[in-house]
Amino acid sequence: GMTLIPAVLVLIVGSELIWSSAERWFSAPVDEVLTSANEIARDYYRSRERVVMDRAERIARELSDVGFDTSTADEIRELVTPDVTSRRLGGINVYRVVRPEHDVDEVIVEPIVAVLDPIGPKSLSETVAGRLAAEMIIGRNAGPQVVPLGEGIEVVSVAAVIQGSLTNDVAGVLVASDAVTESVAFHSRRISGAYETYSQLRVLSRPLAGVYLSFFVMITLMILISATWMGVYVAKRITRPVRLLADGAREIGAGHLEHRIEPQSADEFGSLVDAFNTMAGELSANRQKLELS
Repeated sequence: GMTLIPAVLVLIVGSELIWSSAERWFSAPVDEVLTSANEIARDYYRSRERVVMDRAERIARELSDVGFDTSTADEIRELVTPDVTSRRLGGINVYRVVRPEHDVDEVIVEPIVAVLDPIGPKSLSETVAGRLAAEMIIGRNAGPQVVPLGEGIEVVSVAAVIQGSLTNDVAGVLVASDAVTESVAFHSRRISGAYETYSQLRVLSRPLAGVYLSFFVMITLMILISATWMGVYVAKRITRPVRLLADGAREIGAGHLEHRIEPQSADEFGSLVDAFNTMAGELSANRQKLELS
């Protein structure tokens, strides 16, 4: 009882602490901070995508207005280069739509102009521009795409169709790209990773608290069992010598002065047994003296 009651109290208090700690791990402030940080990162990328998309559509309209069908590659390059040199965009790729005469249903996108920022990554537009242009022509959803490159850099690329000046058919595709700086991309990945990890842990909050509680209960039971075993062991070391002394006292009282107790230990109980045996020996010697006299 003296061991069980404290152990139960520790178990109850510890369980409440574990549950309250688990609730604080996934409390509203932590959730709001991570959610807000993740939304900030998403809003930044969405704003970059909108900026690149607006500039791509503007340049595509300008190319259509000046007669893209009849413009040469040098004329197109001269028109799109200022947006790259002024650092409004990191790269521009222009593709002309070619329809072979032998197969009117087949459509080919032919690269004619590629203007890249000389200071930016060499593979800034070449990574996704061709694929985006092809997807735009065949009617797939070629929305803004964020593609990671080497050295922690990410590229935002957007495709825009160029209408022909002679017909309303699609005459070409313009793919505008811009790089997200390494520090922004790095911190954005960290925020996204932390938010995903937090979301996964939040789903497992109760099982996780249950695991901690199970470990705590197991340790408490181990302590309780160890304390109980130690109590039983100590009690046996106390009660056995006392019982032997009681039996020895009854034997002496019955006149069996030759009765002796075998020492069980060298502690205080052992000294008490030695004293009892000495007393019994003295009583036996005194009785022998009386009988001889």
